[in-house]
Amino acid sequence: MKYAAIALATCVLGSSGAMAANCAQLMEAYENQGKLMSMAQAETAVDNSVYRAINTAMKVNNWQLSRQMNLTLMIQNKCPLPGDPVWLNDYSLNATECQIEMIKGNYKATECDMGKWTRIKRGN
Repeated sequence: MKYAAIALATCVLGSSGAMAANCAQLMEAYENQGKLMSMAQAETAVDNSVYRAINTAMKVNNWQLSRQMNLTLMIQNKCPLPGDPVWLNDYSLNATECQIEMIKGNYKATECDMGKWTRIKRGN
């Protein structure tokens, strides 16, 4: 699967409305990066080669670094921060369902619409 480029959200300083919109963009980018990490993990399940494992580790590392940059921008903009711990598989159920559909050749499956994915509930 080709990953869509997700650029870091840019800082927009100014009115409180612009700040709120900027915070929303940063949070959306943060969540999308979590989805891409889960997708990379799910791809590994269908190919257990060493090359795939190395590639997945690099992808996950890059998404984690991007998330950290977005968190830094959120702090600088005084945005509300996510309260949940960071897990590599926050969206693993959705990512696995998408991967199964892609194995079947259904690359436009509704299961692959990351906008509809939900985070796995953890804890209490």
